[in-house]
Amino acid sequence: MEKVKINGAIIFLLTALTLACHHLLQAQDINLMGLPLGSRNQLGIYSPFSTAAGETILSQYGPQASFLNPAVLSFSDKFQLAASGRIMVARNGNSFNIENTCHTYSRSTANPDFLGLTLRSGAWGIGLGYSLIEEYNRPEIHNYDDFYCQNGRLHSFQLAVSHQVKDNFSLGFSVNYRTGNLTHLDHYSYSEQENEYRADFKGFNLQFGLAWKVNKVLTLGLTIRPAYKMKMTLTLETRELYLPQTTISGPFTNYFRFPFALCLSSKVKISDNLNLYSDVSYWNWKQFSGGSRYYLFDSFYQWPLASDFIKFSAGLGYTLKLDQNEDKTLHLLAGYIHDPYGPYTNDCNIIDYLTCGLDLSFKNFGLESSVKFPLATVKDFWLIQASAFQLGFHLRL
Repeated sequence: MEKVKINGAIIFLLTALTLACHHLLQAQDINLMGLPLGSRNQLGIYSPFSTAAGETILSQYGPQASFLNPAVLSFSDKFQLAASGRIMVARNGNSFNIENTCHTYSRSTANPDFLGLTLRSGAWGIGLGYSLIEEYNRPEIHNYDDFYCQNGRLHSFQLAVSHQVKDNFSLGFSVNYRTGNLTHLDHYSYSEQENEYRADFKGFNLQFGLAWKVNKVLTLGLTIRPAYKMKMTLTLETRELYLPQTTISGPFTNYFRFPFALCLSSKVKISDNLNLYSDVSYWNWKQFSGGSRYYLFDSFYQWPLASDFIKFSAGLGYTLKLDQNEDKTLHLLAGYIHDPYGPYTNDCNIIDYLTCGLDLSFKNFGLESSVKFPLATVKDFWLIQASAFQLGFHLRL
């Protein structure tokens, strides 16, 4: 019976992977400056463990998961501390050069992406954390003698609260204060001019969650993120390359309405050593909008969008016991992510990712690592590919 369950779990993951064959795989579009590296359909930062398991919320009840679905905080240890960082590798390929041969432009950036802790007392739990939610760090991409480059980060400071209503059921909510900036440079050799855009972002969002241990085999979670607004203040500086002349436009202010999101999560215990995880999320992108149609804001986001999108992810976790006391364990993790999004009204990019990683735990301390890479290849000036490498640790008491 156990072999049947294991084979069924593997078949489930492989079936999910074959969904990619039904779509034209693409990379991320670079026409819009506000599209982050990695994913636009993301509720927050995942731990390296959860990233390796396909970015699934219930794969690990750590501090990161407590902000993705705050209800799982009630199922965690009394005290947890976690930190992680990531390296993003962004690539673009094109043949817009004198040789008319394809050149690859790449850039690697390393940043801390999470620091947080959770405390649980009785039926109540609380969490505090910092997350680097989004990155916009594209490589310097050349188009003959012109080039384009971009830097930016969006940070979040987080508070989560949960309450365990019953032994197997809990509720929670989190508050996230978002702040960051983005700088984009367009260098034009022919017109001897540079345009530098700077955007500053600020806003709040809430996330509500519930978690339910149905039985010893199945655990379910539901995350609800209501629509929220972010304020963007934009300035444009135009410089003449060989003349001491600079023109500054702005600041201009706009409020963007980001979409409602709903995520259903599950954890299935196949055996003592094997778990299956999955997340299905709905993103109401048709309701994404901005208060102003000033042309500069269209460079960052475009609206309206033609449809909403559904993101799917699945993962497997296999545990190896390294000693008889079970104080030392090694977790082997793999996953798949199917992530559609639509930067234009009549266009849709399908980005499919494979993930894998390891978690080595010594009783109350663990080291985690993950790799996330897209299946699409990039040889298109208007597309960019981003891979992520995460490393972190967790402490439980």
